[in-house]
Amino acid sequence: MDDELNRVLLECMRVFEELRGLEIRVCYKPLREGVLGQTRVKKQVLSVRGKRRFVWSPVIEVSTTIRMLGDPRRRRDLLMYVLVHELVHISRSHLNRPRSKEHEDDFESEVIERLRALQKLLK
Repeated sequence: MDDELNRVLLECMRVFEELRGLEIRVCYKPLREGVLGQTRVKKQVLSVRGKRRFVWSPVIEVSTTIRMLGDPRRRRDLLMYVLVHELVHISRSHLNRPRSKEHEDDFESEVIERLRALQKLLK
């Protein structure tokens, strides 16, 4: 996995206390035009005391077009926005519900609020 992507994810996770302990993976992936990020749930096999268990874990897929941005500061800011957006989906349990094309009325305001909290932490 990309080191920059993992570093930014760890920074973003600091404002999501409710997700502490949840293993979230992140990777770049070619996505359809206009999509900067998406979250999928992937099945993993864990071995616990000799028994195999299936565990579902979220994987945030970030568009490879972001990776190609030349300006590192702009790329990092965009990564933060995309990852916080996807983490809000995870924190609201949107992965366990049927897909909806619309966000809740307060969804975008929560994303902005979390980004502001993150900026304060990073200063």
